[in-house]
Amino acid sequence: MKRMIFASALAIASATSAYAATIEATEQNLLAIQQYVPEATMIDLEAMSDTEIRVILNAISSGDSGGDKASTVRALFMDASDVDTESATTSDFANEANLVAIQQYVPEATMADLANMDNEKIATIMNTINSGDAGGDKASTVRSLFEADDSMAMNANATSDFVNETNVAKIKAYAPSVSLADLARIGDEEVAIILNIISGEDSEGDKRQAIQARFE
Repeated sequence: MKRMIFASALAIASATSAYAATIEATEQNLLAIQQYVPEATMIDLEAMSDTEIRVILNAISSGDSGGDKASTVRALFMDASDVDTESATTSDFANEANLVAIQQYVPEATMADLANMDNEKIATIMNTINSGDAGGDKASTVRSLFEADDSMAMNANATSDFVNETNVAKIKAYAPSVSLADLARIGDEEVAIILNIISGEDSEGDKRQAIQARFE
């Protein structure tokens, strides 16, 4: 009898453990993650471990600023789901969910436009959309990224670690008229200084003034 009771208790414990391992893959958590990774699906969550999902949820509930949080959540998601901009197919990013989000800022955008973009470009646009930037600045940045000359971006990225669309998006939050060509003109060292200003502890107003001055 004791053995039967123990076996039953063990079976219950095993079932409880199995439930606990998948409890994080819920619709509620999926909706929370989709605010930062719109293309996320329940299949993605079910393929992740309980710990991986909790790490992502902790990042979402952190006190980080909008832009930093969006980048962190997307990076954690891509790492946990073994998807990145180099290995993912174009269709992973060129989807209806991302198109609808982009059309809020670029109404004329089509699925064909997304299909012609690489994953990194679409991911950069989505990170900007999910950032905490003000409406006007965000709209300007999203359109600029959407209309960016890919050939120029490729040439810039081929010779520089700092001159890229991701940094353009970050800097545009403080200097909306800045383009990839501006970053190429001032060079890596100057871009690095600007990024340090952005990550510094000065007020947003002081950051904006200091960054705009470096492009004058």
